[in-house]
Amino acid sequence: MTAHNKLTNSCNACHFAANRGFIVIQAPTALESSNQKFEP
Repeated sequence: MTAHNKLTNSCNACHFAANRGFIVIQAPTALESSNQKFEP
């Protein structure tokens, strides 16, 4: 697992633990801010 994946997983786990699971970080799919995924 890459360092980027470890960091991403840690961020998502923290958001979930803080009851902010709607903030999901993902691998970038484009150049600008594509690593953030906001769900309802």
